[in-house]
Amino acid sequence: MGALKEHLATRQDSAKDQALLEAISSVTRRLDEVGVLRRELGDRIDLLRQDALRSDDEKFSLVQAALQRYSDEIARIGVATTDYSPYFAERLGQPCWDWIGPDAQRMFSTGEDLFLHLSSHPISSEPDFTPALLNLCRCLEMILNYELKSPCLAIRDAVRRQTAVKNDISRALPQLDLDYALANCDKNMSIGQIASLVRVGKFVNRFRPALLTPEAKAAVAAPEGPADVVQFAILNHIGSEFRNGKIHCQRDNPRIFTDRPEMQRARKLILGIDEDGVDLPKPLLNKIRFGEGLSYAEGKEIEKKLTEGWAGFPGLVTLLWQAYGQTQKTRSA
Repeated sequence: MGALKEHLATRQDSAKDQALLEAISSVTRRLDEVGVLRRELGDRIDLLRQDALRSDDEKFSLVQAALQRYSDEIARIGVATTDYSPYFAERLGQPCWDWIGPDAQRMFSTGEDLFLHLSSHPISSEPDFTPALLNLCRCLEMILNYELKSPCLAIRDAVRRQTAVKNDISRALPQLDLDYALANCDKNMSIGQIASLVRVGKFVNRFRPALLTPEAKAAVAAPEGPADVVQFAILNHIGSEFRNGKIHCQRDNPRIFTDRPEMQRARKLILGIDEDGVDLPKPLLNKIRFGEGLSYAEGKEIEKKLTEGWAGFPGLVTLLWQAYGQTQKTRSA
């Protein structure tokens, strides 16, 4: 683009050449603006990492705002990004892609554009894929809240009023942070809180089903839903290591940097996308199976199921659609 612009600038002036030069200058200027926006997005996330006074939820809310501002600015300057809908419809299946709705579709497309841009950098430049990873977390959290916030609130409120039930849960699930699960939330629940409340709801539905609303019972009974121990463990990992861990305030903590292999594994876990034969390294498996809220026996079960099923793992979005989306209408804009 730059070479063509220089060539036209040195040619003898003509109306056609001048019009083309102006068009190229306009495109170049807008592409430069996109580059600035990408750098500013990374800078905003890095600045939030240094904030030791805000909670994880407060910082993630600001990350979401930064990602939305980035999307809005891209639209404002009139740069047409690639339409990734056919790609996602092929990978997830058209019914699943339709089910997640236009808001999540736009978010996933924004993240895909960031991912491919960062992937175009040489490895030696050490690109940090954290903005694209946090955008994935934003999409997943929105889908979880759309499907599960209402039943999770019902579970939380029912258990809060029952001291004996809380004691039973603490004894049966000693690794689970019950105070965190039952805490108040702002506009949205976090990935980790939803996962924990579905796990609590599964326990209550087994031993004290009369406490739960029909909606809550249906949510925890869905065979493909997050009450499944493997899904709970993966959601827990995504919430703690990706959503919260990537905005950690310790600058030298290696957790906050996201390289391409880690980003590819996140895409596998969330979307089931596995174009390059993504592996399941032992450190990642151990982080998932030894996560908070899991017993040793459950960790062994997770290890077996995830190891044996890794190659065909469909991703959390597809599993959520299988659990809750096939009986619902496509969401409207």
